[in-house]
Amino acid sequence: MSTKPLRKMPGAVPLSMLIALVVACTGIAVQPDTAHAASSYYRTVTIDHTKAGSSNSTNFPILFNTTDASFMTVGNGGKVQNASGYDVRFYSNVGLTTPLAFEIDSYNGTTGQYAAWVKIPTLSASVDTVIYVGYGDASISTSQEDVANTWDSNFKGVWHFRDGATLSVANSIPGGIALTNSGGTASSSSMVGGGLALNGSTQYVGNDTTTAFGDLPYTLEVWVNPSVSNASGVLVGQNQNTGGARGAEINIRLNAVMRDHSVGSSATINLDDTNTFTANAWHYVSSVTSSATAYDIKLDNNAPTTGSTNVGSFSGMGNFEIGRRLAAGTGNNFAPKATYDEIRVSDSARSADWRTATYNSISSPGTFYALGSETASSVAASAKRVLRLFAGFKIRLLKGRIRIGQ
Repeated sequence: MSTKPLRKMPGAVPLSMLIALVVACTGIAVQPDTAHAASSYYRTVTIDHTKAGSSNSTNFPILFNTTDASFMTVGNGGKVQNASGYDVRFYSNVGLTTPLAFEIDSYNGTTGQYAAWVKIPTLSASVDTVIYVGYGDASISTSQEDVANTWDSNFKGVWHFRDGATLSVANSIPGGIALTNSGGTASSSSMVGGGLALNGSTQYVGNDTTTAFGDLPYTLEVWVNPSVSNASGVLVGQNQNTGGARGAEINIRLNAVMRDHSVGSSATINLDDTNTFTANAWHYVSSVTSSATAYDIKLDNNAPTTGSTNVGSFSGMGNFEIGRRLAAGTGNNFAPKATYDEIRVSDSARSADWRTATYNSISSPGTFYALGSETASSVAASAKRVLRLFAGFKIRLLKGRIRIGQ
């Protein structure tokens, strides 16, 4: 019987066959690493506790935003197997067996830019939090995201606006408020991915019928880059009724930001932030109302400006809008021309520490966490060892038996 060559090493021989060959032909025991799932590589992600405020945050969504050669696809010289980055996954343990919920924001396999929102069960303010990112699993062909569980149940609206080329006003919260775009355009200027550009005179994004949140408590968050600051207008808010009476808003007013909480058609309680709001720069503005006598507005990473005058309760909420307020009897109250990103609505009172961590995570991901060096899982290490052992050898079938030789 003639000798029939099968394959030349190294090549497309499956890892399982290589390990079997090593065991059968050399007596070397090579054990697959079932603890590291199927990811060939992993890295630590160490979150700096000094960026998390002074108290822990539960189920906190961090921004993982990194450009790294390892996150390029294999066709571009990297380690990621799937063209959409689906084999990049996050875990709470080094064994890569306890996955964390995450939502992909953007991925570029050519540059290795990967951005995702990852839910951290407990973000510690006293010790660094360590999670793990695994990648390099060729068996993954579909998304491994768990978008619904990335954002806790208090979120009613999370808008990313996506890639900067094609605008999306989709809400990441299943069953959350659905917005309609009225003239807004995609912008490549953003904090992550893409932004929403509004012209300050005719364009807005909103919903005239659905209530984003009903009554107290609530939190509004918005990243905004205004073209001017010495102006007035509504950045984001929810009217008290479909007739346009004010409800809960974040406004820009004369080089500052303010919150506006109204009860009925006339009782308005304004609270002006004491920090300067500048044009042509990105700002994070958040407003929390914990109760009728406890509320604040917070600009960037500054301490919140607080208020205690009784603001009462809402009734008949509706008209949630970005970039304007439908003002009853007086026309529309538009915000100045601006670009928006990462707008969020919660029916809970997010703490000042939560918002500090949000600002730090989004404004500077590279200092919020440190990405560790790449580690090959034992599966990958075994494969490399086998390839080194049999580089240049031929595998032959001779009388029904596998033979390895030069």
